[in-house]
Amino acid sequence: MKNLRKTAALLATLISTTLIIGLMGCDFLAVAAEDWLSAPYGYVYDNDGVGLAGATVKVYNGSSQVQSTATTSSTGYFSLDSKVDSTGGTYTVKVTAPTTSYLVYDDVTVIVPDDGYLYNIGAIKPKTGIYSVSGSIINVRELEKSTSYTKPTAGTVELRKFGETVATATATVSSDLSYTINGVEPGSYFVTFKKASVDSIAWVGIPISVEVSGGNITNLGTFVYNDNLTAGSILLVLSWENRDYDIDTHAYAGTVGSAIRVTTSGITTPAVAKWERDIVAKTGDVGALPDGSNVIASGAYPVETTVVESLASGTELRFFAKAFLANTSVTGLDDGTGSVQPSGVKLYAMSDAVHFGTWFSPLNSFETAIGMVQIIGNGDGTMTLSTFGGNTPRALGPVFGNGAIVTEMK
Repeated sequence: MKNLRKTAALLATLISTTLIIGLMGCDFLAVAAEDWLSAPYGYVYDNDGVGLAGATVKVYNGSSQVQSTATTSSTGYFSLDSKVDSTGGTYTVKVTAPTTSYLVYDDVTVIVPDDGYLYNIGAIKPKTGIYSVSGSIINVRELEKSTSYTKPTAGTVELRKFGETVATATATVSSDLSYTINGVEPGSYFVTFKKASVDSIAWVGIPISVEVSGGNITNLGTFVYNDNLTAGSILLVLSWENRDYDIDTHAYAGTVGSAIRVTTSGITTPAVAKWERDIVAKTGDVGALPDGSNVIASGAYPVETTVVESLASGTELRFFAKAFLANTSVTGLDDGTGSVQPSGVKLYAMSDAVHFGTWFSPLNSFETAIGMVQIIGNGDGTMTLSTFGGNTPRALGPVFGNGAIVTEMK
């Protein structure tokens, strides 16, 4: 009878005894001593506390050897094949989210006393403030919906933090030209298609600036072009975010007292410049092609492109972004009583496969047209590109007010 009482007391002690298991970066967990009798288990959660399905869980021993592997269920639950080793020790639990998820998990270090066993791994939560950047590759020198549209059939997209020289992360471009970069921390980045020769075409990527903060970046147009331009040419790429708007490229080239509008047919004197891609807002708009290939569609990327090959000495080209549709504005307006949404215009300049700069339109000034950049021929075969108004103004093309041509600069 006395032995039975001792046995019962021992069992009660075993059942009530807890083993403290420390989790790096997590709360401490209390695990019952009898838990070693079953296989280790736990849960993997997303940022909202919902179980993450399809995550891979691996447990490594102190020698970095894989002890067991499991995949989470639809509720985020996982159970390893068997108990890990037969004694205590230091283990590392690694969680890899499924490819469809942007979540990232810190490694969890579990220390089990020598007389214990790894069992209840507990709840594993993702790192906070981690997001994804996803989008599609767009050839900005051709119309996406045209039958002759050329696109890179392979390639890599790089994510690089502003001011750094090494890519933070990369992603492979899928056959549908989409990509996703997971595990992105908040910050200012450039997203760029890595320069590559694909199918005998020298593709060059344009660095697209993004600010990651508080959410995922989706549907990002990532621009590329065929670098078969004449050496020294300047490629101007105008894009805008508001797909309900039709933002027109207005470029004028000339000298004092004369100005010639750059059109799709181009101009050769006094400059060599041409629109390569002209986009309109909807079918029936002025400039819409019969097949609708230059009409902005849902999910499409509004981009207009101008190539400037050369400018004679003293010749200046001024480049404007202008809202074509009535009741729209490049810069928008919110005066507290009503609002007109801005266009979200950006202008990218490339020359000899080098990113020369990115320009952004102002905000809340209620202007229908904005001067973006100016290019001046230097007389030695080169050109100088600068912010509009950076040099002495000359009489070149109209100055736009709120929806109307006001005057020419004199």
